[in-house]
Amino acid sequence: MGGLGSSWSQCLRTIVLVCFFAGILVGSTTSRATTFQGLGDLPGGNVESIAHAISGDGTVVVGSSYDSAGSRAFRWTQSSGMVALPAEAYTADDVSFDGNVIVGTSRTTDGGNQAFRWTAEGGLVGLGDLSTTGIFASSIPYSNAFGVSSDGTIVAAASFSIWQGFIWTSSAGLQTLGTLPGWSQSFANDISADGTVVVGQAGRLSDSSTDSEAFRWSAEDGMSGLGDLPGGNFDSSALGVSANGLVIVGYGTTANGTEAFRWTAADGMIALGDLPQPQYTSPVTNSRAFATSADGSVIVGYANGSVGYYGQKAMRWDAIHGMQALADLLQAQGVDLTGWQLVAATAISANGQTIVGYGWHHSKIEAWRATYDPEESVTPTTSYILPEVSIAGKKLLVTSRLKLRVSGHASGPVTKILQRTGNHGPYKNVIGTSGWHFIASLGLGKNIVSVIAIGPNGSSKPAKIVVWRRIKSLRQN
Repeated sequence: MGGLGSSWSQCLRTIVLVCFFAGILVGSTTSRATTFQGLGDLPGGNVESIAHAISGDGTVVVGSSYDSAGSRAFRWTQSSGMVALPAEAYTADDVSFDGNVIVGTSRTTDGGNQAFRWTAEGGLVGLGDLSTTGIFASSIPYSNAFGVSSDGTIVAAASFSIWQGFIWTSSAGLQTLGTLPGWSQSFANDISADGTVVVGQAGRLSDSSTDSEAFRWSAEDGMSGLGDLPGGNFDSSALGVSANGLVIVGYGTTANGTEAFRWTAADGMIALGDLPQPQYTSPVTNSRAFATSADGSVIVGYANGSVGYYGQKAMRWDAIHGMQALADLLQAQGVDLTGWQLVAATAISANGQTIVGYGWHHSKIEAWRATYDPEESVTPTTSYILPEVSIAGKKLLVTSRLKLRVSGHASGPVTKILQRTGNHGPYKNVIGTSGWHFIASLGLGKNIVSVIAIGPNGSSKPAKIVVWRRIKSLRQN
């Protein structure tokens, strides 16, 4: 879009100032309804489907189902429904941001299996294996692809011939990741959006131990172990990674069982806990984190202390609300889940608002897709008054930065007020009373101030102050 002319600029100034002082800009600019739908299954064969991944834009779901020939990889969109990939592809495990590149595992004519990369134009292309002379001592490949970069050019996979993780590119072919010191195996589970960071776990073949250690790999730093949660057997795995490779999620082991974690270089491995377990007199954890939004702020997986499908519940985690059962969030917004038990949330879109997974539906396992945004759909049990906005001083200047004085109040009781500048990142505590004010400094890419009042029972009410995105210069004397 070109620069603004002087007359249009003056008109825009007037419009925006009226909006600010009239409070029109308080509230969200878009509305996203909470939704849920089962994805069905392929015709023929067992009635079963599992969603393994979703495109970054949230429009394409991939996974596995069954037809008359057995397990079959699928690609789903709202317009086409569930469509099978070529017959040799039996599971699809990841998909590019735009949904046009799919990776997974296919059968080979000699009885093995190999990682594949699929596009509509090029069809299914086998990626081979690191070696065909490993522990199987045969010429049959055994490899699986589990992750793909946002643009679909870099694939993260594992060779089960020599038990090593690897990455694939069209220019360099297969490149082994090696393993951690003291471990003999590595498995790649996911890859960052730009393809520079791979996460997974290292393990052993030398004994009967099932121990493993989560790792982060990059071409620059090599493979680094992430350790484990304190207590219990040493066993951790990295299952998902944020777009920039800085936030890693997975599971570790404590004295109470398996527990989901979130890892950053600054904080290390932080346990995310579990859902409430009134059926137990002593704590038992059984939670895993499978995936995270692009910025690492929203995490999905499963939780609860019971072992087995019937005890697991799909969960959603963020720093404000902690771990919550996804079914509870959807039902609170009026979604009818009659006949459903959501077992696991396996993947999430880049913006953190579209989640896929699988669950029991009338005694059959079925893939599902849900949309949920707490900032659009939160329902507090305590009534809150949305904050008012005031502009400090007589001069308002917007160039590369804008400072707003934000003030408001909430009908009690309120335990804390949180605020965030920008679309992403953590919320910060402002003040722990019903009235508040603070200075919000908005720069490029930070066009929203979010304010949330938290009640004593954890209920919350959000409000957004949205700043016009296209103003380059605005001055009032």
